[in-house]
Amino acid sequence: KNGSYQQKPIENSKVYIYNLLTTDTGIVVELDSNLLLDGEIQKILKAFHINIPLVQKQSLNASKLKLDIDFIPVHVKEYSGIFEFENSHALLGGLEVFSKSGTIIMENENLTFKNVHLQHKDLFSIYIDGILNTQEKEFKGKTNIEFIDINLKDKKLLHVKNFLSDTLFFIHKNSIQINLLDLDTSLSFLEDGALFEIKSIQNLKRFSELLEELQIKQATASIRTKDYQTFNSTIKAKELESMLYEKNGTNIQNLTLKIQNDSKKFHLTDETNRIKASFEKDFKLELENIDIKTNFSKSNSSLDFNIFVEGKNSTIFDTNSSLSILNDSFTLEQKGDEINFESSYKKGTLKFLNSKEKIFLNANNLGDKYVNALLGKNTFHEGEISLFLDGKSKKDFQGVFFLHEGTLKDLKFFNNIMAFINTIPALATFKSPKFNDNGYEIQDGYISFIRKQNTLTFDEIKLKGHSADISGKGSLILETNKLDMKLQISTLKDISNAINNIPIIKDILLGEGGRIYTNLSVKGTLDKPEIATHILEDTVLTPVNIIKRALQLPFK
Repeated sequence: KNGSYQQKPIENSKVYIYNLLTTDTGIVVELDSNLLLDGEIQKILKAFHINIPLVQKQSLNASKLKLDIDFIPVHVKEYSGIFEFENSHALLGGLEVFSKSGTIIMENENLTFKNVHLQHKDLFSIYIDGILNTQEKEFKGKTNIEFIDINLKDKKLLHVKNFLSDTLFFIHKNSIQINLLDLDTSLSFLEDGALFEIKSIQNLKRFSELLEELQIKQATASIRTKDYQTFNSTIKAKELESMLYEKNGTNIQNLTLKIQNDSKKFHLTDETNRIKASFEKDFKLELENIDIKTNFSKSNSSLDFNIFVEGKNSTIFDTNSSLSILNDSFTLEQKGDEINFESSYKKGTLKFLNSKEKIFLNANNLGDKYVNALLGKNTFHEGEISLFLDGKSKKDFQGVFFLHEGTLKDLKFFNNIMAFINTIPALATFKSPKFNDNGYEIQDGYISFIRKQNTLTFDEIKLKGHSADISGKGSLILETNKLDMKLQISTLKDISNAINNIPIIKDILLGEGGRIYTNLSVKGTLDKPEIATHILEDTVLTPVNIIKRALQLPFK
């Protein structure tokens, strides 16, 4: 009566010996009480090589344990038990867990879990039903996930709620491994943290805010943490919708990434070491031998952090057009609504600033390849181009354009001028090879311009060519591409120069300045420019002017 063991009441327990006078003598011990499966009870069980991977520290219990023990040799033939508990604090495989309720039925090495609740901190709360083989330390059954909540910084890596999954459990000495078969995910909770292994994100994406934002279609991942604050991850991503491209134009869809992060910062590298990214207060990205395709017209000024991007041998392509920026190296900084971009390619450099209150561009010694890529068409051949632009906004600025020893080509504006010259026999006869269908060769060019809202005004145009000079001014309505230009072209320049060296003749045939001039007006649009001239008037008056200059010659 009022029996106890280790100060624990066992008054309802039974002990009896059987086959006392034979060789198979044994003893049956039946404990019927509210004993905890604590360290003291575990000592008894382990003495008979009975391993139950649950050590209770505190609980409301109702338990029954039956041991059938042979005397010769001393060993447990059979053992069984029923353990019912609620509000239990325990160690499961060395992992601290809390259980609201549950029942475990023991039949020798098999433990049957019936609606056993397990919770570890704020990371997971689950109900399990199934059988645990204590010899193989493997559990097979179902897991009803009340919640699994694992975060990386302020993003949810895994947030599963009210989900039923086929499950494999492996309970080791100091850890448990939960394989959620329906999610292709293994969660190992260790003595010093956790290891999460995701075989495929396909079934997991709907439970991961972070994976949805990254737009990764397929990937595997291994994530290790020792304190749930610092994480080391390896992610093998496939079928990415990436803005990154190889130099041969192939989209980079597969990446193996190494990531280290905590609640304040992260660092990322790919296995080739060509991609590096980090984030603390600001986001930084470094690229090498990788091209970028992005929409030039889109920018996000609502970000609460700054962006810094550095690239080496990285071309930037506009997905909304055929424009691109070639770079031996570039830097891009975005701070709120302010964007700073610097680029260098061969001998050329470009600096660009854009904010709410200012726009600035300084480009020097740009080659034809760089400019043609930037324009998305082959407009220039050889030569060097410089451009300066300063103003308040994209619709309010002034600028200057310079071209040295280059050829303008494939512009409808000049093509129409050439077509027009071909219709004038007097001009077509003397047309120089350097002002023809292959383009207009320029020794030095200068254009100053101003933009006010949708009007681009050309204050001064001065193009000094090898065989023809062009000067003038005009405007372009950007919304409609409507042109209004007044130009003066000095054609037959080679002939003019030759005649200019002959005394008396030059004064008779050429006007002041020793040149032959043609005045043009350009209307229409950029796509369909319309060229008009006073060439008929000039042609009629030319003989009269020659006679006039001949008569005036003696008086000079």
